[in-house]
Amino acid sequence: MMSVTFYIADSKEEVNDAEYGVYLEDEVHDYLWEKAKDNRYEFELLLNLDPYDHKQFNVHEVRRLNRICEIILSEYKEPFVIEFVQELHNLCIKALDKNKLIFALGD
Repeated sequence: MMSVTFYIADSKEEVNDAEYGVYLEDEVHDYLWEKAKDNRYEFELLLNLDPYDHKQFNVHEVRRLNRICEIILSEYKEPFVIEFVQELHNLCIKALDKNKLIFALGD
């Protein structure tokens, strides 16, 4: 089970006040995991999250996450994947614009 939600936040406490989160569904994670077999390293920041923990992405990692989104958007066409990745891409851009970090919270 891969239940992780991404938020713009600088701390775990700040996540509680976040008005918007992007949810990584199992279906999307499993699809990308399978499709990215040959270049898993490239997507590791997105695919290797611990669903039972939290991860705070620093500015460098937010930029990498944003780049991963751009790669996926250019290479994959499945609507359920595109919907998630576009939302995550927008979240990354907002975080970078606001000079904030991204927090991924497992269930």
